[in-house]
Amino acid sequence: MANEILFGPWTGAVTADSATVKVAVGLNQTAQLKLSRGSDLAAAQTLPPNRISVSEMTVLGFDLTGLSPDTEYHYALEMGGTLVAGKQGRFHTFPPADAPASFKLVCAGDAKTGSNHEVFDAVRNENPLFLLHLGDLHYEDVNSTHTKKYRQAYQKVLDAPRQAALYRNVPIAYMWDDHDYLCNNSHGQMPGRMAARRAYQECVPHYPLVEGSGDVAIYQAFTVGRVRFLLTDTRSARSPQDDDDGPGKSMLGVQQKKWLKEELLQGRDKYKLVVWVNSVPWIGVEEEHADEWCGYAMERAELGKFLTDHGIRNVCMLSADAHMLAIDDGRNNHPPDGAGGFPVFHPSPLDRSNSEKGKRYFLGPDTTSRGQYGVFVINDTGGATVRVDWIGKRMGNVVNNMSLSFDSPRS
Repeated sequence: MANEILFGPWTGAVTADSATVKVAVGLNQTAQLKLSRGSDLAAAQTLPPNRISVSEMTVLGFDLTGLSPDTEYHYALEMGGTLVAGKQGRFHTFPPADAPASFKLVCAGDAKTGSNHEVFDAVRNENPLFLLHLGDLHYEDVNSTHTKKYRQAYQKVLDAPRQAALYRNVPIAYMWDDHDYLCNNSHGQMPGRMAARRAYQECVPHYPLVEGSGDVAIYQAFTVGRVRFLLTDTRSARSPQDDDDGPGKSMLGVQQKKWLKEELLQGRDKYKLVVWVNSVPWIGVEEEHADEWCGYAMERAELGKFLTDHGIRNVCMLSADAHMLAIDDGRNNHPPDGAGGFPVFHPSPLDRSNSEKGKRYFLGPDTTSRGQYGVFVINDTGGATVRVDWIGKRMGNVVNNMSLSFDSPRS
């Protein structure tokens, strides 16, 4: 079929001078990307794909480089010499790294496969710099060793008109959880791991993976202004939840945990704020064999002690998985001795029935209805302190909010 778009385009991996656009087209088809600073695509550059993955479909990756910081760009696909109608998108490059910058993002997780809920229009209307998707992009529970089935799951997500419009016009930084990795409560020792990891790398416009490519965990990081974002993979490297808790049971795996500690140490000295994106609930009373951090309590205590011992106080966390809207300023954080407490924002669900997990939060949890997400505003005017505003919303209406201030201990 001529000019066949199977899914996308969608945008991610944005920095101050680069971005990635991915699109899937029919087998043996190709496309070019028109890129311009104007929505009319006047004087547009024509760019061929520089990454091509061929299977039952062709996934094209356009790695855009040499862009100007803090600038809006528009793009469209061209197939067979003709612009593809209805697929034009846009993105805004980040302000320069390591320089003061104020900006807004949206964070959220958990939506039914192929949901076309109005919440996706509400998120797009927030006009954020980017969307931090906290997991369960879909609920296909593929649990297969065949990569094709994972590609098809991404296709179902992007077949939904409201989600497709959102991801064309708002860049995504996306970390999976269990249902969009393999299946409910899935872990890193399951047979489908390699296929899921491969499909993510092919189909998702992601930041460079710390471990490279292939059968590797998908943790990654990026910087906006003086704020560092750490996206940890708490699924494909974790121990099974049914293991007894102890020194060998890990949510992150040895290599990823080492990287996380190094990033937190560096972030203490270099950045005003470090945002740890962790797909599952952190706050909760220790519970043997639980799927969230309270079932990995020894490792949680280890990380909390690490933060305390090294004087790391410029950290906050975003998480989802539980379908609730909640905020904590650190007072209900643990581990058991109270060490390592930091603020946690839990904005979910986009479009799932509600549920509650973990211990109480300072605000919430609110489990009234779906259509929930978080607005995260960073105010950095160049001083010693960065102000953060967390606003929990339901379909654009404020449910709860909190303001926090952070500064690096070494400022």
